[in-house]
Amino acid sequence: PVGEGEGVPVAAGGRARPAATVAAAAPTALPRTQGGPLELAWDVPGQVKAGEEFQVALRASADSPLRTGSFQFRYDPRQLEVLKVDEGDYFKKSSVNMVLTEKVEPPAGRIVVTLAPSGESAGAAGSGALIVIRFKALAANPNAQVSMLAAQGRDASDRLMQIKGFGPAQFAIGP
Repeated sequence: PVGEGEGVPVAAGGRARPAATVAAAAPTALPRTQGGPLELAWDVPGQVKAGEEFQVALRASADSPLRTGSFQFRYDPRQLEVLKVDEGDYFKKSSVNMVLTEKVEPPAGRIVVTLAPSGESAGAAGSGALIVIRFKALAANPNAQVSMLAAQGRDASDRLMQIKGFGPAQFAIGP
Protein backbone atom coordinates (compact mmCIF):
# COMPACT_ATOMS: atom_id res chain seq x y z
CA PRO A 1 0.00 0.00 0.00
CA VAL A 2 1.01 3.58 -0.55
CA GLY A 3 2.77 5.29 2.32
CA GLU A 4 4.30 2.17 3.90
CA GLY A 5 7.91 2.82 2.97
CA GLU A 6 7.83 1.77 -0.65
CA GLY A 7 7.64 3.95 -3.74
CA VAL A 8 8.40 7.59 -3.07
CA PRO A 9 9.46 8.46 0.49
CA VAL A 10 7.10 10.70 2.44
CA ALA A 11 8.57 12.98 5.10
CA ALA A 12 7.45 12.83 8.72
CA GLY A 13 3.96 14.19 9.19
CA GLY A 14 2.79 12.80 5.85
CA ARG A 15 4.17 15.65 3.77
CA ALA A 16 6.19 15.16 0.64
CA ARG A 17 9.58 16.76 0.25
CA PRO A 18 9.22 20.30 -1.10
CA ALA A 19 9.77 20.64 -4.82
CA ALA A 20 10.02 23.82 -6.85
CA THR A 21 9.21 22.04 -10.09
CA VAL A 22 8.07 18.58 -11.10
CA ALA A 23 11.60 17.44 -11.97
CA ALA A 24 13.43 19.08 -9.06
CA ALA A 25 12.75 16.53 -6.33
CA ALA A 26 13.36 13.19 -8.02
CA PRO A 27 13.83 10.64 -5.22
CA THR A 28 16.72 8.24 -5.01
CA ALA A 29 16.16 4.59 -5.86
CA LEU A 30 15.06 2.38 -2.99
CA PRO A 31 16.99 -0.85 -2.32
CA ARG A 32 14.11 -3.07 -3.54
CA THR A 33 13.65 -0.99 -6.70
CA GLN A 34 14.71 -3.08 -9.68
CA GLY A 35 12.15 -2.20 -12.30
CA GLY A 36 12.77 0.51 -14.85
CA PRO A 37 12.03 4.14 -14.07
CA LEU A 38 8.53 5.57 -14.12
CA GLU A 39 8.72 9.24 -15.08
CA LEU A 40 5.83 11.41 -13.91
CA ALA A 41 4.85 14.94 -14.94
CA TRP A 42 1.79 17.11 -14.49
CA ASP A 43 -0.28 18.54 -17.33
CA VAL A 44 -2.08 21.56 -15.85
CA PRO A 45 -3.66 24.77 -17.11
CA GLY A 46 -1.60 27.87 -16.39
CA GLN A 47 -4.59 29.71 -14.95
CA VAL A 48 -8.27 29.06 -14.27
CA LYS A 49 -11.01 31.29 -12.87
CA ALA A 50 -12.90 30.81 -9.62
CA GLY A 51 -16.10 28.91 -10.42
CA GLU A 52 -14.53 27.22 -13.47
CA GLU A 53 -14.19 23.47 -13.96
CA PHE A 54 -10.83 22.18 -15.20
CA GLN A 55 -8.68 19.09 -15.16
CA VAL A 56 -5.15 18.15 -14.22
CA ALA A 57 -3.52 15.04 -15.62
CA LEU A 58 -0.70 13.02 -14.13
CA ARG A 59 1.29 11.90 -17.16
CA ALA A 60 3.58 8.87 -17.09
CA SER A 61 6.36 7.57 -19.27
CA ALA A 62 8.02 4.15 -18.87
CA ASP A 63 10.18 1.95 -21.10
CA SER A 64 9.30 -1.17 -19.12
CA PRO A 65 5.66 -2.12 -18.52
CA LEU A 66 3.87 -0.49 -15.61
CA ARG A 67 1.42 -3.04 -14.19
CA THR A 68 0.03 -1.39 -11.04
CA GLY A 69 0.19 2.03 -9.43
CA SER A 70 -0.78 3.69 -6.16
CA PHE A 71 -0.85 7.44 -5.64
CA GLN A 72 -1.82 9.92 -2.92
CA PHE A 73 -2.55 13.57 -3.65
CA ARG A 74 -3.30 16.57 -1.45
CA TYR A 75 -5.22 19.72 -2.39
CA ASP A 76 -6.74 22.64 -0.48
CA PRO A 77 -10.49 21.93 -0.15
CA ARG A 78 -11.12 25.66 0.46
CA GLN A 79 -9.83 26.35 -3.07
CA LEU A 80 -10.69 23.18 -5.01
CA GLU A 81 -13.56 20.72 -5.20
CA VAL A 82 -12.89 17.29 -6.70
CA LEU A 83 -15.57 16.46 -9.26
CA LYS A 84 -14.21 13.26 -10.80
CA VAL A 85 -11.14 11.02 -10.93
CA ASP A 86 -10.59 9.01 -14.13
CA GLU A 87 -8.05 6.75 -15.75
CA GLY A 88 -6.17 8.54 -18.53
CA ASP A 89 -5.10 7.05 -21.87
CA TYR A 90 -1.79 5.48 -20.74
CA PHE A 91 -3.11 1.91 -20.51
CA LYS A 92 -5.87 2.34 -23.09
CA LYS A 93 -3.28 3.01 -25.81
CA SER A 94 -2.06 -0.58 -25.29
CA SER A 95 -5.58 -2.03 -24.95
CA VAL A 96 -4.95 -2.92 -21.29
CA ASN A 97 -8.13 -2.94 -19.20
CA MET A 98 -7.51 -1.38 -15.80
CA VAL A 99 -9.55 -0.95 -12.65
CA LEU A 100 -9.21 2.49 -11.08
CA THR A 101 -10.17 2.81 -7.43
CA GLU A 102 -10.30 6.24 -5.84
CA LYS A 103 -11.05 7.56 -2.41
CA VAL A 104 -11.68 11.29 -2.15
CA GLU A 105 -11.60 12.80 1.34
CA PRO A 106 -12.82 16.42 0.93
CA PRO A 107 -12.38 17.58 4.55
CA ALA A 108 -8.74 16.41 4.51
CA GLY A 109 -8.13 17.50 0.92
CA ARG A 110 -6.79 14.06 0.05
CA ILE A 111 -7.21 11.73 -2.92
CA VAL A 112 -5.99 8.11 -2.96
CA VAL A 113 -5.90 6.34 -6.33
CA THR A 114 -4.93 2.79 -7.24
CA LEU A 115 -4.67 1.29 -10.71
CA ALA A 116 -4.58 -2.47 -11.30
CA PRO A 117 -5.25 -4.66 -14.34
CA SER A 118 -8.66 -6.30 -14.54
CA GLY A 119 -7.02 -9.56 -15.65
CA GLU A 120 -3.61 -11.15 -16.04
CA SER A 121 -2.11 -8.31 -18.07
CA ALA A 122 1.61 -7.55 -17.81
CA GLY A 123 0.78 -3.84 -17.97
CA ALA A 124 1.89 -1.29 -20.53
CA ALA A 125 4.99 0.67 -21.48
CA GLY A 126 4.90 4.00 -23.28
CA SER A 127 3.60 7.43 -22.34
CA GLY A 128 0.29 9.13 -21.74
CA ALA A 129 -2.07 10.43 -19.09
CA LEU A 130 -2.18 8.00 -16.18
CA ILE A 131 -4.77 9.75 -13.99
CA VAL A 132 -7.06 12.69 -14.80
CA ILE A 133 -8.60 14.66 -11.94
CA ARG A 134 -11.45 17.07 -12.66
CA PHE A 135 -11.74 20.00 -10.24
CA LYS A 136 -13.91 23.04 -9.70
CA ALA A 137 -11.96 26.14 -8.65
CA LEU A 138 -13.64 27.64 -5.58
CA ALA A 139 -11.46 30.60 -4.57
CA ALA A 140 -8.75 32.76 -6.09
CA ASN A 141 -5.13 31.82 -5.33
CA PRO A 142 -2.16 32.74 -7.53
CA ASN A 143 -0.18 29.77 -6.13
CA ALA A 144 -2.71 26.91 -6.08
CA GLN A 145 -1.37 23.39 -6.23
CA VAL A 146 -2.09 19.70 -6.07
CA SER A 147 0.71 17.88 -4.25
CA MET A 148 1.71 14.27 -4.71
CA LEU A 149 2.23 12.82 -1.23
CA ALA A 150 3.22 9.33 -2.35
CA ALA A 151 3.63 7.36 -5.56
CA GLN A 152 4.38 3.73 -6.27
CA GLY A 153 4.56 1.73 -9.48
CA ARG A 154 5.20 -1.97 -9.99
CA ASP A 155 6.32 -3.64 -13.18
CA ALA A 156 5.20 -6.92 -14.77
CA SER A 157 7.47 -8.87 -12.36
CA ASP A 158 5.94 -7.04 -9.36
CA ARG A 159 9.16 -5.10 -8.77
CA LEU A 160 9.02 -1.51 -7.56
CA MET A 161 9.79 1.02 -10.25
CA GLN A 162 11.97 4.04 -9.56
CA ILE A 163 9.77 7.15 -9.52
CA LYS A 164 11.12 10.26 -11.22
CA GLY A 165 9.50 13.69 -11.47
CA PHE A 166 7.90 13.83 -8.03
CA GLY A 167 6.44 17.26 -7.31
CA PRO A 168 3.35 19.45 -7.17
CA ALA A 169 1.04 20.57 -9.97
CA GLN A 170 1.09 24.37 -9.76
CA PHE A 171 -1.40 26.77 -11.33
CA ALA A 172 -3.16 30.05 -10.63
CA ILE A 173 -6.83 30.53 -9.77
CA GLY A 174 -7.98 34.00 -10.76
CA PRO A 175 -11.07 35.83 -9.50
